[in-house]
Amino acid sequence: VLGAKSGDDRFTDAAALLDYGFDNYSVYTPPVPDDLPQELPVLSGMNDTVKLIVPEYEGIMIKKGSSERIKTQTELPESLTAPVRKDSKIGKLVFTCEGEKISEVPITAGSDVEKISFQMVFCMLLKKLLYIRVTAE
Repeated sequence: VLGAKSGDDRFTDAAALLDYGFDNYSVYTPPVPDDLPQELPVLSGMNDTVKLIVPEYEGIMIKKGSSERIKTQTELPESLTAPVRKDSKIGKLVFTCEGEKISEVPITAGSDVEKISFQMVFCMLLKKLLYIRVTAE
């Protein structure tokens, strides 16, 4: 387009490129897989699990009619080890078409999970004992 001899040629070539793009390509937003776990186990943490978050993501530019060939792979560990920080990347969704990666979306932690410590366990035990003693009387 930049090497066109005149403004009219440049305009005609640019319009032809745009027409080609709109005629042959579309934006497709693949759905989040139904089998994606809602939570992931956390080892050595104050909570046993952490909620998984898939942020909203943009669509993918694909050839028209190829949306049924888009495959989604979920890459997640079986469990996490505390501490876990909110919004930290835990895994990802990978979108492929005919074996070629075309996009990926991060899967993040929905909350903080602190590492369990002796002091925290002792405080929890003490609270339970005090609660049992107060309610028993």
